[in-house]
Amino acid sequence: MKQHQPTPEDLVPSPTLESERVDQTDDRPAVGTWWWVTARSEHQSAADYDRPGRQWLACVVEVGSNYAKVEGVRLRQRIGMDDFYAMCKPEPQPHGFIDSQISKHRDQVRRLMGKIRDLCHELGVPMRQALAVQESSSTALAVAHSVDDVKKYKNALVKAKEKALPELFAQVKEQHEQMATWMKAELIPAQAELSAAEEVTAVIEGKIHTVELYAGLQEELVQVREGEPAELSARVHLMQRMHFMDEECLAKYEAGGNGLR
Repeated sequence: MKQHQPTPEDLVPSPTLESERVDQTDDRPAVGTWWWVTARSEHQSAADYDRPGRQWLACVVEVGSNYAKVEGVRLRQRIGMDDFYAMCKPEPQPHGFIDSQISKHRDQVRRLMGKIRDLCHELGVPMRQALAVQESSSTALAVAHSVDDVKKYKNALVKAKEKALPELFAQVKEQHEQMATWMKAELIPAQAELSAAEEVTAVIEGKIHTVELYAGLQEELVQVREGEPAELSARVHLMQRMHFMDEECLAKYEAGGNGLR
């Protein structure tokens, strides 16, 4: 049976297969971005979190192949990328929240200083002398001159000196520390960028060292013997010390090493 030979008219071009381009986007968070992290641990107290729900504001300070390091004003954590977006929500305006925290603690300081001034004014004691350990008799007499009940006034002074004022000043110190803590938040992304720059510098220095090594830029020649220079046609001999295996590894050296020569 004679087979039909295909003619050019019988040939149908095969459909063109268009390759689909797949853009692999990097979904890892960028260093310097801020996120709300929801803690999964119960170890921290409520005071460690920046808002209810055990959430704390953190900045991404390092990103690896499968993790991200985040740092806040009080807490820091390394989070795997598989859990990152489940635990973290982006905060596009972190400076607004940071400024509000600074203002909150500043207002608390003003409120406490007002209470201290009112207490000192009520007792007739200057604020700079409020925590004085002792008072001279002349000062005490001058202050108590217009007071009807001197004993009662004395008790009020003792109570203010030993309890009320120290407690108020301790609260002022605490608020100052909190305010300073939030002021340092602005430095977190800057320090992260500085650390990344230092790592890049170290990599560049390593590459420069490698180039200098292979290019012979760091060669050092030491003359070990004097004499007439060799002929240009003389062969160059490279010498090195020969070591046996037991001398190199020092495994049971006192018993002859590992016995291999």
